[in-house]
Amino acid sequence: MIRKVLFVDDDQILQLAIEKRLSAYRDQFSIVLANDGFDALKKLAETPVSVICMDLMMPRMDGMGLHSNVRERYPDIPIIIISGMKEENARHLTEAEGVVGYFKKPFDADELGKKIISILQEEAKSGIMHNVSPTMFMQLMEMEGKTCTIRMIDNTSGEGGILYLLDGQLLDARVGDKKAMDAAYHVFSWDEVTVFFRNECEVQENRINSELQSIIMGALAAKDELDDSLFGDEEGSPVAGSIAGVDGEDLGLPMELLDDAPKDLDQALTGKNLAEDDPMADLRAFIRDELGGEGEIEAVYKDEKLDPAAEKINKVGELSNLGTFKAGYVENERGAGKLIIPESPSTVLDVGPEFPVNKTLKAIQKRK
Repeated sequence: MIRKVLFVDDDQILQLAIEKRLSAYRDQFSIVLANDGFDALKKLAETPVSVICMDLMMPRMDGMGLHSNVRERYPDIPIIIISGMKEENARHLTEAEGVVGYFKKPFDADELGKKIISILQEEAKSGIMHNVSPTMFMQLMEMEGKTCTIRMIDNTSGEGGILYLLDGQLLDARVGDKKAMDAAYHVFSWDEVTVFFRNECEVQENRINSELQSIIMGALAAKDELDDSLFGDEEGSPVAGSIAGVDGEDLGLPMELLDDAPKDLDQALTGKNLAEDDPMADLRAFIRDELGGEGEIEAVYKDEKLDPAAEKINKVGELSNLGTFKAGYVENERGAGKLIIPESPSTVLDVGPEFPVNKTLKAIQKRK
């Protein structure tokens, strides 16, 4: 996967010259051109960039304004300053955070190319991996307790993201303008990526505050379900929930899922309390007996739309040695929720805010 370098300068003749001269490095990086700071920020939102080369004197937004915006939005991207100013006159920027080089115009394009290569080598000094699953790679990093900075590029869309791990814990992530949990969800929606990583982590603040497994589970469950599934709300936003009941053990793992879309009652066996001759009456009676009359189930029904999500969660459980997914719980912001039993089709129990969820999950785990 060829990485991208953003070259920002309002001199179009210089742009064309740089693009031509640096084409000698096309097997290692490609050049993305921007005319000024505003144009650069637009390109940064659309394109994964590994290095920024920028002029200081530009119309609309100059180098100082661009540097400030980059440090706020994309602090992981190193900057090379290219200017007609003497370095001592631009010292306030050449020594600023994130600036890794300074070239005074006129400059040798080959020297710039070598500097870019050295930065890219630093970005991937601990290794490069091609055609890997982001979920499998991150699980490996977690199991090994790695401290590292990881840049991933999606092999399908060309999107790129960066993740920070400290002792195997995911602290932060960024994909374009997406940050933290939103960015992590986006990365784990990719199938195959190219990975560049180095065994260092400058970020120390934990902006994720969630276990990696629960993020992966939520991302897999949400994948391709944002608009249509039972998990999707009107804006496709993740809603907090929990998942439990793996191989008889109440793990109580937090999970981000999507919830609160209307049920498709045409495909459900019923959306009302079941009569005793209903096919799911045994399940209802089992739970009622286990709870001793505590709590009320509002509805029990089947929904095949949940099968793909349940299969993905089950796959994650098996790959991570957690075991088989037996039951899960998704709660909406009002406190009501859905107990999900992965069958074919999946069984769903609608329950109210006061329902004893943990006790019910443990009962389902014991049910044969």
